[in-house]
Amino acid sequence: AAELTWAAENGAPVGWTVTVLAETERKRGDFKRAAELLDFAERADARWPWVHVTRSELARKRRRYEEAIACLRRAVAASGGAAWSYALLGRAQAVYRYKKEGLANLDRALRLDPLMGWAWGWRGEVRRRFGRGAEARADFDRCLALDPDYAWGWAWRGGVRRLAGDLAGARADLDEALRLQENYPWAFAERSRGPAGAGFRAAVSCRSSCSSTPSASAVFFR
Repeated sequence: AAELTWAAENGAPVGWTVTVLAETERKRGDFKRAAELLDFAERADARWPWVHVTRSELARKRRRYEEAIACLRRAVAASGGAAWSYALLGRAQAVYRYKKEGLANLDRALRLDPLMGWAWGWRGEVRRRFGRGAEARADFDRCLALDPDYAWGWAWRGGVRRLAGDLAGARADLDEALRLQENYPWAFAERSRGPAGAGFRAAVSCRSSCSSTPSASAVFFR
């Protein structure tokens, strides 16, 4: 924070500097201070799109999901319709309750910039939720070709491969996800759903999932 204050005092853009300060406070758990800083940043320059993105993340942490989506709509406007802003909006919509709108915005983002690996991954995950497994698999393949270090992409593709009966391929993908992100509860939980005969290994994976994230059991049994 001291370095960011120095940057502001020495000519760095106010909107950028205060937004980064706000993100620092959010990560420290001081949501009130983060909100105050974002109010200041937005007054200084509401055209700075990451003010709205950071405010969206703060709203999400406070479980104010409609507010988070509204903030991302403002980010789209402030960015002039940048591909990344549509991708963030689409992801948030799909995760919350607006899957069709989210898919449409992810489609738009990828038409604008087909090189965003993580956006291919998120579109694949939304398609999976719609039961469109083959299309989801194609999106995950594209995601990983562009970004082979994206742990979520490996885990998502592993889930689709498991549903298609490719248990060996699923296991390989989930192992790679856990190599990239050791404490990844969803990957542990998904791996535990392997062959029925793998009882002990499944129990270990479930236990690992729940220990890495205390709420993982609720996610797994949802």
